[in-house]
Amino acid sequence: MPRTSVSPGARAFATVFVSLQNLRHKADYDPQVVFERSDAVDACDRAEAAAQALAAIDPVELTDLLALLLVEPRG
Repeated sequence: MPRTSVSPGARAFATVFVSLQNLRHKADYDPQVVFERSDAVDACDRAEAAAQALAAIDPVELTDLLALLLVEPRG
């Protein structure tokens, strides 16, 4: 049966993952963007929280989540 919802931990991880990925793209490709030390500290704190959320996800749900991260969305 296909999954129709995700746990709060999986949702928290995915939200932070996308946010940090967007910051990384800005850092890599936008020469006008300027980050302060506090921005980096905040990003590290959010990454740590996401790693903790990831560690708490049920293994079956984690497999589904990681598979979804590997593919492009349809549309």
